[in-house]
Amino acid sequence: GMLGRHVVARLARDPALWAMTAFVRPETTAPVRDWLTAHGVDLIEASLLDAHQMAARTPDDTDVVLHLAADTSTDPRDRARQWQTNVEGTRAVAEAVLLTRVRRLVHVSSASVYGFDRHRIDEHAPQVGSDHPVAYVASKAAAEEVVRAAIARGLDAVILNPGHMLGAYDLNNWAMMIRLAAAGRLPALPPGGGSFAAAAAVADAVVAAIDRAMIGENYLLGGPVASFREVIGRSAAILDRPLTSRVAPGWALIAAARVIERLARLTGSR
Repeated sequence: GMLGRHVVARLARDPALWAMTAFVRPETTAPVRDWLTAHGVDLIEASLLDAHQMAARTPDDTDVVLHLAADTSTDPRDRARQWQTNVEGTRAVAEAVLLTRVRRLVHVSSASVYGFDRHRIDEHAPQVGSDHPVAYVASKAAAEEVVRAAIARGLDAVILNPGHMLGAYDLNNWAMMIRLAAAGRLPALPPGGGSFAAAAAVADAVVAAIDRAMIGENYLLGGPVASFREVIGRSAAILDRPLTSRVAPGWALIAAARVIERLARLTGSR
């Protein structure tokens, strides 16, 4: 994924200090495998849902496991698959670490587990994501509970909560909004905004958490607060071309999204 590639690129800058092994799925494509091996990563096939298989195939000298895998789909039809990956997958990873001599688990969650309705949050704010109607948010909140349960059983783990991430290797997230705007296919921007972090800076925090984070703590990884209009405005400056600056009212986007979702269910499209 996007963040995983940034972490690999960060660790690959110092091959004398880090040796990397990545678990991949049997269906992982050749270009992804080639990219990883080109960055000095050894590949091991395993199922994210099989703790004993992952534990058995973890190299004996592994010091830390970085759990970056997540299903970020926003399609309600993917809810069951998403729960399997984000919650049961995290449960299996935590169990696998407990079954080995690995020193620490760094679990990457999301700032979304704190909800979207407050102007300011810190790590001690209550997490309200477990009841969120968006399956991704609810699954990430549940995954954190899985990690905390494993910590209670003796797991050395820390939890990182990035905000919105921007950076290279982004194929499906905020880069989609930028690409649509650049192609003239985004008639208006959504209102609102958020805290945007550089993905490379989040990768630096993942690496720092290996030795510097405290067991059981959450760490919010934010960045500049910007509206979506400001993000597209900055993108326009970088691209040196005009992009839309029109902002649509929230009610109109919600109505359009409901129509599109119903059409997608009828047609089977994404």
